[in-house]
Amino acid sequence: MIYIIYKKNDDNFYLGKTNNIKNRMYLHKYHSKTKHHMKIYNYINCNGGWEQWNYKVISEDLNDTETEWYHILKPTLNTNICGRDYKGWYQANKEHHKEYMRNYMRKYYKNKKETTLNGNVSF
Repeated sequence: MIYIIYKKNDDNFYLGKTNNIKNRMYLHKYHSKTKHHMKIYNYINCNGGWEQWNYKVISEDLNDTETEWYHILKPTLNTNICGRDYKGWYQANKEHHKEYMRNYMRKYYKNKKETTLNGNVSF
């Protein structure tokens, strides 16, 4: 089944697909408390928290795909574009990924240098 997670009077929503809606909503609720870094859960937490959000099954047709509904409804809280593989994601996010890695390596080498200078090297 295809479902959306939405908040009344908010244009942003999430689109998903599941075989067990009750279990999936339980997981979304749990992740809203543990995965703050993810776009959907960050948005939910900053906009009233899980209790302010609802879900609605929009299709129970087993032949419907999430990709079809994604392109029809254009959900705003989905991180991944349905039907796009890693290569497509990487091409769309190449510059962001490069900048992230540059910052990560700067912090890594700075920390390594400070650790070595302070004599806190452990083998």
